Amino acid sequence: MAEGAPDAVTQAQLEKLRLEMAEVQQRLRRGWVDRVVLLVAVVVAAGAPWLGVRALWEQPGHLVSRPAEAPAQPAAAQPTPPPEDNSLDLFVAQRPFWEAQLRLYQDVTAAAAALATLPDGEARREAEHTFWRLYYGPMITVEDEYIQAAMVKLGQCVENRDDCDDKEIHNRSVELASRVRAALSASWAVPLPELKGKRSRE
Repeated sequence: MAEGAPDAVTQAQLEKLRLEMAEVQQRLRRGWVDRVVLLVAVVVAAGAPWLGVRALWEQPGHLVSRPAEAPAQPAAAQPTPPPEDNSLDLFVAQRPFWEAQLRLYQDVTAAAAALATLPDGEARREAEHTFWRLYYGPMITVEDEYIQAAMVKLGQCVENRDDCDDKEIHNRSVELASRVRAALSASWAVPLPELKGKRSRE
């Protein structure tokens, strides 16, 4: 063997060292790629919910109402129609009032019909008591000006201030019921057809 030339053992050790260094370098390269992939995955996972919320917000019919899109409050004196578009909250908030109004209108028209049809007696006196109780209390909280006028006219008959006969009481009861019908049609947005038959007495 020439002096200074590596023997077979030394060459094998050098080859082994070279292979080990190549493997270490390969592992380092794989570790760097893995770290980059992990970082990208974390960024995507963190940003996905924000992108979803933004996409939902930008849709025309998104679930979250913006203040600029809130419906205008209706005038207090006008009948309130059922909800349109995104005014469901307003509809839900006002529904108890409409339901109370409906019950009172039914009660007062029933009392007026009893005054117009019942003969003198206990039942008619009870209907008169109910009419005045509603007249001076609950009806004031829900009636419009047209129903108020019809209530006053019927009340004048009941008190005999207008010298009304049975026919006039009947006609004024029908007028009150007709005013109530029109008000309910407007409040609940129910297009009731025009009544064909004439119910007033000649």
